[in-house]
Amino acid sequence: EEVGEEKACRLVDGAPARDGQHRPRRGPAPAQGPRGEAAGRGGGGGGEGEADDTEAINLFLAQVAAGKCGWITKKTFRFTAALNAVDVAGAVIRGEGGTLLYDGASTTATMMTFGNASTARRRLDVRGFRIHSNVVMTGGDCIKIMNTTGVDVDVIFGDEYGTWRIYNGLWLAACTDIRLHSSNFCALNVGFRWNGGAELHCMNAYVKGNIVGGFGTGTGIHCGGGVGGFYAENLTQLFNDIGMKIDRTLEVAGNLQFFFGGGTFDSNKTRALRIDDDTISAGKQLVLDGWFASTASGHGIEIVNWKGAVTVNGQIVANSGDGIYSSDQSFVLTIGKSADIRNNGGYAVNSSGAWTINMDAAPTGNVSGVLGPNVLNASYRFGSQKLNFDPAKEWAIDLTAGGVKTILAGSNFALTTGSGLVLMTNPNTPDAALFLTYGGMVVSISGGGPFVSGAPGVVKFGLPFTGGV
Repeated sequence: EEVGEEKACRLVDGAPARDGQHRPRRGPAPAQGPRGEAAGRGGGGGGEGEADDTEAINLFLAQVAAGKCGWITKKTFRFTAALNAVDVAGAVIRGEGGTLLYDGASTTATMMTFGNASTARRRLDVRGFRIHSNVVMTGGDCIKIMNTTGVDVDVIFGDEYGTWRIYNGLWLAACTDIRLHSSNFCALNVGFRWNGGAELHCMNAYVKGNIVGGFGTGTGIHCGGGVGGFYAENLTQLFNDIGMKIDRTLEVAGNLQFFFGGGTFDSNKTRALRIDDDTISAGKQLVLDGWFASTASGHGIEIVNWKGAVTVNGQIVANSGDGIYSSDQSFVLTIGKSADIRNNGGYAVNSSGAWTINMDAAPTGNVSGVLGPNVLNASYRFGSQKLNFDPAKEWAIDLTAGGVKTILAGSNFALTTGSGLVLMTNPNTPDAALFLTYGGMVVSISGGGPFVSGAPGVVKFGLPFTGGV
């Protein structure tokens, strides 16, 4: 499709487009709007990262704000001050791998801004370029997007190969319907942060902390209040202090649904995931089906406050502390059949919430054991499906939260509703029979079972109780 100068603009060599120097040309297709480019050449920077291209870039952004589809060529454009905001609906900037390189005196500048805090906008599409800094930043964001619905971002923030200079990558403030595509975030403080919006999809995003000296000091992903519908569909996060945190420090409003469908949170310093949201709100849900592993000095998943449901189906492996740790008694934790919690330096689960375990395989290799001291006597129960475990191994521990009950020969004992996993042992010599009655069914258990070799009359039998007895 051939288009004219009125429909596109091109940042070619750091120079603004000039009248009479536009030429129609076939170009890449943006998500919305026309295709094509209009090349401008003339005085200004050379796109080699040496001259100051600030004026040229601002003129380029002014054409984008006027409705043209922007295109950044594969060059380095150096700028020395925060760029002018683009505050229109439907702005489109595409690129072929060029770099916008900040080299100014301020170390706290927000480099690019789209939208504003008071006027709602629709559609923003920025893809195909890198934004980086030539100076070490101590504040600010590379890109801040405000109050926009329908956001597509596919940008490299910083340098994924080791020159960490940007402070924060992307800030999405009051944005909804977001797709981060294959964006890369390599920041000193926060890779990307989000508050006050709904529906964010991390399709193939990559978030990496500064590993100079071992680990980054910041957070990979920060959901800071008033958000819901976070989907980590193929997210990779590595080498931060905290991989991801969910709290209310950016906006005093509760967070709702988070769904991790296949993400990786690996090799962080203190936490793979930390949740601290004490708001009470209907529909709070956290589904963890991914990889949460290898923290150097802390737990895999830490839940400080969460007034809702947490479902774990993923792998929580080789963290230095507990696999799952919580001191909050108000949430419901469900560990599903496909969960894999192993080789952690503390307990597999050390959670004081009400919880259900329905795993295909027992947690193994956790240094301190399966269940930690935060598990309260009345705070846990087991699911109604079969628990597969080897009584001679890790599951054969004291789960008698209500204490041990001795039943004399010929006597009966009634279990209360929600008794949990019942372990029955027959210590009699010679063998005697044990009978368990449940729902009109009588189960006979005789001694001499194979579980403990050489001990006469010992057998263990478990039934998961979730209802009345």
